Amino acid sequence: AISAQADVLERSGDVELAVAARRRLVDLAVDASGKGSLAHAAALEGEALVLEAEGRLDDAAPLLESVLAMREAALGPSHARVADAARRLARRRRADGDAAGAVALHRRDLAIREAAAPRSRAAATSLNNLAEALAGDDPGAAAALLERACAIWEAAGEDLEFATASSNLARCLDDGGRGDAAAAAARRALAALVRAVGDGGPAVAACH
Repeated sequence: AISAQADVLERSGDVELAVAARRRLVDLAVDASGKGSLAHAAALEGEALVLEAEGRLDDAAPLLESVLAMREAALGPSHARVADAARRLARRRRADGDAAGAVALHRRDLAIREAAAPRSRAAATSLNNLAEALAGDDPGAAAALLERACAIWEAAGEDLEFATASSNLARCLDDGGRGDAAAAAARRALAALVRAVGDGGPAVAACH
């Protein structure tokens, strides 16, 4: 009931009451399952998401750190839910301007995904996330990661994801001074986009 109430409050824009409801859920999770339990972690994550949505980023970050630590303690360092928590915290670090912290967390996420299923969609997403974090400082390393992501999406027949990754790859190659390779990647991205959405869509028109 409290969870549903929190959802309603969030949709209505009543931030303070929504946060209070989420904090009540945290207390209930601790009472029911114990401090540091998976239920505690889930409740903290819910609170963090509300805080992030309202721009209270300094309040959200410590909660996301706790979620990662709790899941790792409960599930071990190689669990997919630990990777999920690392990915979310990495995004927060990057938004906060902590590039090194974001890269480290994205590497951790990727290592877990690749150990479980190196050709999976989850691994391809993690490759792309790490590439985005590296692109500004090391476009060559980012390009290498995106080439691996492109191979996964292409093998899976995921044209839209392949187009996005190929477009990102083209930018990294261009930033790295590899103009011919960048142009080839851009052409592959456009061809995949046409396969995914047809030749008349606005996204395709913007690429011409």
